[in-house]
Parts: sequence; C-alpha cells; structure tokens
Amino acid sequence: MSFLFHYTDAGGMLGILQSNTVWATDIRHLNDNQELEFAFSVTKKLSSPIIRDYLEKKNASGIVKSNHLAEHIVDLQTNAISKSLEESVSFFIFSTCLHKEGSWEFENGLLSQWRGYARDQGYAIEFDLDKLHNLMRSEVKDYNEGAYFLQKCLYGNDWQEDAESEKDLNDISENLAKLIIAEIEGDPENIKPSLLNTFVEPIMKSFCRLKNEGFREENECRVMIPGGTSKTYKEFTDTGEGKKREINFRTGPFGILPYIKIFGKKSPSLPITRVIVGPGRRQQSRLQALQTLRDELERDFKISASAIPFEE
Repeated sequence: MSFLFHYTDAGGMLGILQSNTVWATDIRHLNDNQELEFAFSVTKKLSSPIIRDYLEKKNASGIVKSNHLAEHIVDLQTNAISKSLEESVSFFIFSTCLHKEGSWEFENGLLSQWRGYARDQGYAIEFDLDKLHNLMRSEVKDYNEGAYFLQKCLYGNDWQEDAESEKDLNDISENLAKLIIAEIEGDPENIKPSLLNTFVEPIMKSFCRLKNEGFREENECRVMIPGGTSKTYKEFTDTGEGKKREINFRTGPFGILPYIKIFGKKSPSLPITRVIVGPGRRQQSRLQALQTLRDELERDFKISASAIPFEE
C-alpha cells in the first residue's frame, strides 16, 4: 500500500498547519518547463497518421501525398490549439509523492525531494488518502469548479499500459484530426465553440498526468483543479452556483507564481497522519519545535526524523 507525502520547507509547514490550507500552483509554472508539451507531443504522433490518410485520399484533388506534410500540418495546428488552451484554461496542481509502506522513502523521505524542495528546513507531510478524498468532494460542492481529480502521474510511455489514459489520448488525437481537417476543408466555424468541450476534460484527466521519463523517481500523485481567468473559461464552467475561488500570487524560483488555496475550513483539520522532519542542520531542534506547534494546535499526527545523512 502506498501513502501520499507532500514535501515543503519550514514556511510551508507552518502555513499549512496554521491555516489548514494547501496551495495548488498553476501547471504552467511548475519546475518541469515542458508540462503539457510532452502530452501534446504524444497526440501529435497519434494524429499524424489520420491526417496522412486524409491527405492520401485528397491526392486526386491536387494535394501531394507526404508524410512530412501531414506531420507539418499536425504540428502547426496542435501548436495553435495548445496556445489557445493556455490562454483560456489552466490547471492548478497540488503535488504529492507516493511512497510504498515499509520502503526507505516511506520512513525517511526521498533525497531528491529534500534537495529540490526542502533543503535544510524540510518536512514531508503524510496525508490520509481516504479523508483527503472526502475533503475534495466537499470542496467540489462549495466551489464552482466542476471537478477535482487525484491522479497518479504516468512517465514516458506508461500511458500505453493505462486503459483510461490510452483511450483519452486516442480520443483527443481523433478530435484533433477532425479539427485540422475542418480547417483544411475551409469549414472552421465549429472549431472555436467546440474547442473547450473537446479538450478540457480529457486534458484534465490525462494530459496533466503525463510527465517526462526523467521525473519517474518522484512517483508523483496530483490533486488537479481546473481554473482560469479568461471569459472563455468562465463561460465554460459557470453554472451560477458555488463560490468563486480567488487566484493568488507569490514569488518563486522562476518569478511570480499564480496559485490557489484549497481546503481551509477550520473543521475538519487537514488529514495529516505523520510528518517526517528532513535531514540537515539542527534536525532535532526542528523536530522539537514542530512537536510544540502540534501540541499548541491540539493536533495528533506523529513526528519522525529522516535518517538520511544529508546537509547543504
């Protein structure tokens, strides 16, 4: 059985406990600068044969048969669709890592995460998965967002072994091909209105799960929340019910980062079951300070210290 761990620094740990909230960051501003691009590269490969077959049938009308032509058309149109989506829709991500019970990472955390996110002031927060799901369902009722997803990331070609993602990606590729053919045929009227309806939910479910092979060690599991500020997005999602979620901004390693706050009710408390105090200087002092904070807030999660001998 695997458990969810969120890595953060001292400021994040304090904020999460005191406010009972976590922050979800706009996917376009995460540390992987090719988020979504990897998924679009997959759909390009899947769409190209469809367009190639279409061009072959059109060859009698003067369109030259060419694999390169099909790939070029798919590339141009996919880039245009990707840009349109980026301008109208975003997804906010709260990231956790899945660590298998009894593993080294489960007991001590993952060294790459300590290095990347927590350094000398690190904490790994373990969440109760079932209770987190219950909180998510409650948030869906309170806010006008349509859906939350808690999804395990897929790395490299793993999507080919995941039936749901494989279906979504093939459906997206077929719909992409239909849009491209409509454009070639000079019948683009229905492209714009259908764009969000065609792509938003499958992208939410599958695109945001796909990551480059190089990130596999993280074994990431994501809370994904749709969001956006454009008129197109608001018209797509607005049901006239629920509260509107405010988009906030903070500074990060790459500049200004948009984020939203999730959860945040005084009751129930976030379902934190354990916190691992990361390696580094004054580890015992940091552990004792966290115990004092936990007791002051009348929380009952366990606290342990990572045995990784790492300092920066």
